[in-house]
Amino acid sequence: MNGKKIDFIICTNDSRQFAEACLYINHLEIPQGYEVNVLEIRDAVSIFAGYNEGMNASDARYKVYMHHDVRIIDRNFLHIMLDRFRNPAIGMLGVVGSTFIKAQPWGWDAGAIAETTVTDTHCDYLSETDCDVKQIDGLLMATQYDLPWREDWFRGWDIYDRSQCCEFLKAGYRIIVPGQTQPLCLHDCGVLDLSNYEQAHGAFLTHYADMIKWDAETI
Repeated sequence: MNGKKIDFIICTNDSRQFAEACLYINHLEIPQGYEVNVLEIRDAVSIFAGYNEGMNASDARYKVYMHHDVRIIDRNFLHIMLDRFRNPAIGMLGVVGSTFIKAQPWGWDAGAIAETTVTDTHCDYLSETDCDVKQIDGLLMATQYDLPWREDWFRGWDIYDRSQCCEFLKAGYRIIVPGQTQPLCLHDCGVLDLSNYEQAHGAFLTHYADMIKWDAETI
């Protein structure tokens, strides 16, 4: 594993979106002595399979799994990431997440993101303090260890972020959201396709039932 290498892994079916994501990556400040690359994953049968393909093709210690519609707007992002990963207990970081695992994922309570949809642009949960979380949003997931994405349990493009967070927690790693006074990235997410969500959600409830916070809002 190359400890001086950072690979961005992006599943995409849109050349324009991918090119724009790369434009922002190419303008990041690269820490001295580090190499940065982008792995484009095309024609993946699922995001689990695509991320496994990218992970297995990369020898980088540090990997950033990212949506093609994410724009990293803080040029110091790589410095921030590497600073947190000095702590070997931290296995993964993201930009927005939840401090507990809910049966339903709706609503984050930690981190920040400037998010553009067809209806509005918003930014929530800005805090200067790093936060330990149980879940992060899959728009950007940075890791310093490799754990397989559970394509044996899941298909499609949903729940991958929540599943992978559970896998990291089960392996004993911490997950954090760095403190942010301004968002680290912009997510131009448009309209979400949740047509296959319920099937993936059912599998998530089955495989991670012992980790989920069951409360009144999930009944």
